[in-house]
Amino acid sequence: MIEKEIILPEIDELEFFGPTNSKLKFIQSRFPKLKIVARGNKIKVNGDEEEIDRFELVLEQLFAHQGKYNALPLNMIENILDGHAEERSGHFTSGDGVLVFGPGGNKVVART
Repeated sequence: MIEKEIILPEIDELEFFGPTNSKLKFIQSRFPKLKIVARGNKIKVNGDEEEIDRFELVLEQLFAHQGKYNALPLNMIENILDGHAEERSGHFTSGDGVLVFGPGGNKVVART
């Protein structure tokens, strides 16, 4: 059993953790063997080394997606956790009606 501290990159912590830590709780539910505690821009993880390594890989994908699109919808978290994060023509599919992401991560959606 080891303990590891992961520092969040320059991303919006509220968007990453979700309101009332809902997104973090969803991620925790997929890693029941780990004890995950978030404080500020740090995440402390206790558990088996293999499981922590798998958790880190998932976090890197989540950080990359949020860093690129400035958004992290719950369905994308689920896709990444399931290993189904698809890239189509260089863009992750978010499934929430977003056509493209503009400057600063602004979402462009269809009105009709």
